[in-house]
Amino acid sequence: MMATLLRVLVLGAALGFSAQAIAQAQKTTIEVEDAWARSPGEGGKRSMAFAEIKNVSDKTETLIAVSSPWADRVTIEHLVPEGYDMKPRTVPSLSIGPGKKLRLNASEYYFRLDGLNRDIRPDYEIPISLRFQNAGRVEIKAVVRNQKLGNMGEK
Repeated sequence: MMATLLRVLVLGAALGFSAQAIAQAQKTTIEVEDAWARSPGEGGKRSMAFAEIKNVSDKTETLIAVSSPWADRVTIEHLVPEGYDMKPRTVPSLSIGPGKKLRLNASEYYFRLDGLNRDIRPDYEIPISLRFQNAGRVEIKAVVRNQKLGNMGEK
């Protein structure tokens, strides 16, 4: 009985130290604020997501992948001028300098979510996973706003 108790205490101490080490290792050098997505509308299968991403480290950080369990595919898009129009172009990654912010918005960079696999309505929170070269995975939730094209004023 005493030996079993001692084993449990030793195991618990080991797990406690492991959990603490894991928690410290998971401290991120990336901060994300104001993550939101446009409502796709009734039956829509595509949305756009935006956020402000800040690199709080002293090294350049690169966003190398984006995914969501609510979409078949998520890409990083960049709007570029083409004649009198702005055309989206998929980019493989985005770099953020040390101490810098990157604001994803509808006029430059954004995340495009294609093949939405559930009905998405205003106030839902879309889980999105950002994968950075150094910081690893950062999980965010983008709040759905009622901002379809032509409806820019309502939240």
